[in-house]
Amino acid sequence: MEGPHNMKFASRRAAIALMCASASIIPLVDTLAKVLTDVASPFFLVAARYAIGAALAAIIFAAPRRAFRSFKAAPKLHSSRSALLVAAMVSFYWAISDLPVATALGGYFTGPVIAAVLSVLFLGEKLRITTIVAVLLGFAGAMLILRPEDDIALGSILALLSGVLSGFYLVLTRAAALSVRADDNVLIQSVIGALLIAPIAALNLPTVDLQTVGLLLLMGGLSFVAHGLFLAAFRTLDVGTLAPLAYLEIAIAALLGWMLFDDPPSIITWSGIVCVVIAGMLITFAPTFDQDPDSVEKLTRL
Repeated sequence: MEGPHNMKFASRRAAIALMCASASIIPLVDTLAKVLTDVASPFFLVAARYAIGAALAAIIFAAPRRAFRSFKAAPKLHSSRSALLVAAMVSFYWAISDLPVATALGGYFTGPVIAAVLSVLFLGEKLRITTIVAVLLGFAGAMLILRPEDDIALGSILALLSGVLSGFYLVLTRAAALSVRADDNVLIQSVIGALLIAPIAALNLPTVDLQTVGLLLLMGGLSFVAHGLFLAAFRTLDVGTLAPLAYLEIAIAALLGWMLFDDPPSIITWSGIVCVVIAGMLITFAPTFDQDPDSVEKLTRL
């Protein structure tokens, strides 16, 4: 019979394995999206991903009424957070039509660093040395990815924009401290995301064949699975332990880009990505910040 210590160790290993599996699947989703950008707009791809996710969440979680009650409790907050996620996703998918997925992820992962700055400005959090160092490293990494001495590619700007939007999303989520079940939150965000982007996607309908439909369904299904593994991992272990494993996405994306597109990031870009990863880890392992209750209250009134 296993003792409490062995059971806890087994649960920890299982959570780490789930997080690594999630971080391995997401680059596959992004790679499929990159392939599909040849036939469909980023708006359509995001709409399809959210719509498929919403359908799967409604079927598997089987609690749409409970999720709707959660949405009614804070409709503006849920809508704002979902809109930021949609905008970040569109920017990222647009970026990967022009950049290697790993390079675009380097821009996207500036989100936690940007969130740290925004938390100081909007949540009244104390500015610490770790925050300053992380911001400087993140900025240096962003400049190496963007390379302003060259002709700045639209994809690089969009990748960094996805990180900025992600940072705002993280701050809003952090301020809200929602007491909503994780599976309900998946359904809410998927439905709202699909509804928000659907009108624009309708103006950019691609001509699809069975292969394209199959790739879209695979993209949406894998995205849903990755999110489910992510949530399952966080039910067991804390953010500080699991969050750094998300950066595994960049390495796997670089490997896929090399294998499928013969398009690995350059040494300079890798240097920028490393700076961003270190900055993100500094933010992850920094002590919990004290928040100004008045600032948090203003944001949670949404």
